[in-house]
Amino acid sequence: MAVLVIADHHDGIVRDSTNKTVTAAQKLSGDIDILVAGKGVDGAAAAAAKIGGVRKVLAADSDALGQGLAEAYEALRAECGRDRNRFADRWRAVAEAWSFEDLNELIRTHNEWYPVERDLPMDLRTRDYVLVNGRSYRRRELDADWILEQFPVSRSRTASAGAPRTPPRP
Repeated sequence: MAVLVIADHHDGIVRDSTNKTVTAAQKLSGDIDILVAGKGVDGAAAAAAKIGGVRKVLAADSDALGQGLAEAYEALRAECGRDRNRFADRWRAVAEAWSFEDLNELIRTHNEWYPVERDLPMDLRTRDYVLVNGRSYRRRELDADWILEQFPVSRSRTASAGAPRTPPRP
């Protein structure tokens, strides 16, 4: 079974947390792949390729990945000021324009192959794989609705509230 590690990197440098994750993943499998996603990831991808035990490095380089949702949310909120209707309209447009196609491809692959790779047993009554920690192994694909759930347009926030919470992994 191959293990996919998502690299934690900044300015072309792969952070130590990625090295530690690869070391832990090696206990699960000898086939370790690393995904380096962001804007201008060539340096980080090259650094990830030098990590011992890595079979393959996947680089997803895109301008859209350069600015995360939280940063886009905060920038637009600051730009719109107190005009909540303007913010709501523009944030919905941003959410609808955001593309998760590369990530959704990984999710589709996970949904298709995870039960086989993990050798999950079948529930003969439902004719589906058993639950993993009480929930389905299937992950929801990301879209505009997911963005609006994580970063709602109607959120009333003050300057002391800080940045929006980091969305949970789907």
